Amino acid sequence: MPTLSNVNTSDIRSAIELGCKTMSSVFNADDNDIPFFASEVLPNPQLSFSSIHGESHVPGRHLNALLTAEDLAGITIDEEAIQKHSNAAFFSYSGSAPIPLNRDDLTGPLINFNEHNIREGFHALYALVKYRGSERADEIAKASIAFLLELWKPENGWDWDRLQSEFSLRASKDHTFITGIARAIGPLVKYYTATQHGPALELALILAS
Repeated sequence: MPTLSNVNTSDIRSAIELGCKTMSSVFNADDNDIPFFASEVLPNPQLSFSSIHGESHVPGRHLNALLTAEDLAGITIDEEAIQKHSNAAFFSYSGSAPIPLNRDDLTGPLINFNEHNIREGFHALYALVKYRGSERADEIAKASIAFLLELWKPENGWDWDRLQSEFSLRASKDHTFITGIARAIGPLVKYYTATQHGPALELALILAS
């Protein structure tokens, strides 16, 4: 079996730079540069679309990592990549409700809601607020927090009926509390630390309790 040579085992900065290069090169030119989600090496090398974890998931993971690397390690990040990830994140929040949504296909509307992606949505918004001073991201984050405080309650969980009837969303209901909305505690606290927006801490504390 072939083996790799000259593997980086000690240069942390170079490893971070390589990761940033990858995260800056995953955009689908046939989908307005929204990033791909799935990647496969063997047996069929490809990058592909996801109707579950596409525009609602990838931008948050990558913006959080890229902008943190820029801030803490001084690594130069391609601003065009930041803009593309930002556009994808904003797009995912442009549906009928201020939560990160997905499409069935490249031409479809934003109708798929998976609560697993709420964390990644807030990661994107937090990073853009903290590291780029984005007023748009701040407005979306505040609207999303208010929406979640209304549509999710610790006693009963989600108001699935309203999500479907009022917002015409197709929601995935197969997550536990831990794999769903509870994942958002971290970015909510970070967003609160960056903005002092009280409802962000309120929601985080409700989820944590």
